[in-house]
Amino acid sequence: MVKPLLLATGLLLAAPAPAFDGIRVTLLGGDAVARQPQAPRGGTLVEADREALLFDCGPDTLAGLERAGMGSDDITAIFLTQAQADSLSGCPQLWARAAQSGRTDPWEIWGPQGTRAAIHALWKEAGGARIEVTEISENVVYQTDTVRVTAFVAERGSAEPAFGYRIDFRERSVVIAVDSRYSETLARISRRANVLVCRIALAGPGAAEDSIAVHDALALYPSPEESAKLFRAARPGLVLFAYAGLFGATEEELVRRTRRIYSGPVQIGRERMVVEVENEVQVRGEPSEQRSGAR
Repeated sequence: MVKPLLLATGLLLAAPAPAFDGIRVTLLGGDAVARQPQAPRGGTLVEADREALLFDCGPDTLAGLERAGMGSDDITAIFLTQAQADSLSGCPQLWARAAQSGRTDPWEIWGPQGTRAAIHALWKEAGGARIEVTEISENVVYQTDTVRVTAFVAERGSAEPAFGYRIDFRERSVVIAVDSRYSETLARISRRANVLVCRIALAGPGAAEDSIAVHDALALYPSPEESAKLFRAARPGLVLFAYAGLFGATEEELVRRTRRIYSGPVQIGRERMVVEVENEVQVRGEPSEQRSGAR
């Protein structure tokens, strides 16, 4: 169940609430809605226990982290969905800011084939940062005593290799499927996840015929109907659109076409939006509490 945030109308004097001890998801690129066919500009931050895991690192990622009250030095690992500029162009800025704050821990980066070469191309901008790159296959790629990250191959509208990820923490789970169209694998991996983070695109009449860029975006990202097919199969607690390409179309039309097939909770990402999973899924305008395991 997705529980709406209730605002208190009076002052309640009580003992401090316990620290948050679930999974927290923060979109770092601002509002999800894109009116022009542009690449997503941020990433997705997933916090669980002592881990602050960054999934993709677009040019607006550092600004998004700072808006969320996080520093670049807080990031414990980076996971790329693809080894392309859209997913890693914000890394040099992140590295430089962390170097200024005195970070000495190496940057651990996981991604598909080609990640090592893509990161090497940015090496001169690393500012002396220590970087450890692991090119992954479909498997568990990161694990602590409490947090597990599993990579799966993404089905997408291009030949470039791409991955999605499932994060598990104490019977709570988040799936990052921002570069994946519908597949039986994705439906299985996402089944009963608390939060499914994905992208979607919709064009108005004639938009794809009038613009090659819109045509390409529609080939890359699923339609509301294809997305709803996934949601019906997976039944996540909440669907969170990290990117919603609306080219001559409206948010109302996107929601209406999705609702024709799927009636579960769906949320379009907004600036400063936070999704927390503890006893239930909550959509908030800011974090409830500091995580109990935070460094």
